[in-house]
Amino acid sequence: MAEIWGLCDENGNLTTKRIFRGQKIPQGYYHKIVHLCIISSDGKLLSQQRSPLKDTFPLYWDVTVGGSTILDETENQAMTRELKEELGIDIDFTNISPVFLIKGTDFIDYWFFIKYDVDLKKLTLQKDEVKDAVYYSIQQVEELISQGKFIDYLYSNIIKEVISLMI
Repeated sequence: MAEIWGLCDENGNLTTKRIFRGQKIPQGYYHKIVHLCIISSDGKLLSQQRSPLKDTFPLYWDVTVGGSTILDETENQAMTRELKEELGIDIDFTNISPVFLIKGTDFIDYWFFIKYDVDLKKLTLQKDEVKDAVYYSIQQVEELISQGKFIDYLYSNIIKEVISLMI
């Protein structure tokens, strides 16, 4: 079944406009995206390796979780759902605010950061999304980025700065 996205206005307010995933987003509308960085008590980033089945960046390492909001879903609801779907971790993001957001030409990307220790043996990986999950230090992430093995977001420096403030 095709995923339906509810679109928002430039301020992130949901509208009545709907599209199917993959359709062109009409000018003046935005799609909400969410990302999460889970930082362990020893300052490492819980990172996931993307499935070889992914259309973009297959087998690359990535931040803990990322995904799209679906029809009538807030960014907080999407974050709760994506984390549960991809890694099997059940955290309610209702009262957790994103640390920053990035607004592109047709998307708004909400970035959440939390300190939380995860037992890697207890993860339930969504096989069509995630191949593996490990903890990496910021130095290891930077090395993997330089090797072309970790997604290098245009705003990776902001992500690194937020993480450094958390440890």
